[in-house]
Amino acid sequence: MFAHIRRNLVRGLLLILPLAVTVWVLHLLFGFVNRQATPRLQQVVEWLGIEPPDGWLGRAAFAVASVAITAALIYAIGLLGSNFTGRRWLRWFESWILRVPLVRSVYGPLRQLLDSFGSDRNRNFSRVVLVQYPREGMWAIGFVTTEQRHTFGGGREKTPVFLPTTPNPTSGWLIFADEADLLTLNLTVEESIKLIVSGGIVGPDDLGRYVR
Repeated sequence: MFAHIRRNLVRGLLLILPLAVTVWVLHLLFGFVNRQATPRLQQVVEWLGIEPPDGWLGRAAFAVASVAITAALIYAIGLLGSNFTGRRWLRWFESWILRVPLVRSVYGPLRQLLDSFGSDRNRNFSRVVLVQYPREGMWAIGFVTTEQRHTFGGGREKTPVFLPTTPNPTSGWLIFADEADLLTLNLTVEESIKLIVSGGIVGPDDLGRYVR
């Protein structure tokens, strides 16, 4: 009973953590923008000769304006990261951040974790499989990188499979296995990565039911 409670508490925390981090970051960003933008917005309103509403209505109006500025700022950063020049600037900023000893120990792993969930490369994986590795009788989760087959030394055709590590799925091994030795799982790449990152805590109770 206690093991069941502990397991579900940990599972709940892992499910809440991404949302909590997102809310916390947005709260910090909105607070910063609100403190910086509100005085300037008030100056602009006074310069235009507009009389802002008094009381909570005035505060609400400036808060809404700050939310709009925050959303525009996030959009601009996303737009910046989608072009070549922007990516160069972001890489330069990250390289500067990673030089700070205390910050890099937190930012580096967190950045890798976010990349593992949001990277377009994950969508290029063909399917999720189970493969016996590192020895027979032990099963590991892998991703078929392409359905193209490879033949070595005139032997049987092999399928390329990427085996990610836990808890960092951005590193791992590339192996070439017989197709007959692979068990395809009816899971998405995102679901499988959550299972890998959590060390098996977040995921289906019985993976055997998802074998096709």
